[in-house]
Amino acid sequence: VVLAATPNDDRVRYYLASTYLDNESLEQALEEFEKIPPGSEFYVDARRSMGYILRRQERIPEAVEVLKTAIRNSPRTVDLYIALSIVYERAEEFSEALEVLEEARTLEPDNVEICFQMGVVYDKHGDLDKTIEMMKTVIEKKPDHAEALNYLGYTYADRNMHLDEAL
Repeated sequence: VVLAATPNDDRVRYYLASTYLDNESLEQALEEFEKIPPGSEFYVDARRSMGYILRRQERIPEAVEVLKTAIRNSPRTVDLYIALSIVYERAEEFSEALEVLEEARTLEPDNVEICFQMGVVYDKHGDLDKTIEMMKTVIEKKPDHAEALNYLGYTYADRNMHLDEAL
């Protein structure tokens, strides 16, 4: 009803799409998120959500295209780069994921979420040294980063190394 009265209200459309997503009505959510234009304050979140939905549906090429388009429209928004790297990482396209994260790092070199995601990708790629290096970088920059602390602790414990530090 509200959307019918104000069809160009991006806020209403965004919350409607989010409700569809919460209720697992993924195609309806995609349809509503798609209608949010680049100039909207909800554009980045809408495109990130679309990437998430498409990744869940195993529609990787579509997820990549949605996020790449969003990056072209909002090239300084690091969250979009991280979202794209997650799509690549889940598709086991590790080189592409790292390339996207390196590009994001040029925008925000001290962003701990970029470093954390790089650590995850290095781990999935099988590069233990780089995984540890990135998690330590995150912890140096943000000592209370729970995910990085947990990740590093389990990385050590699973390999039976540095057990005192792992604990």
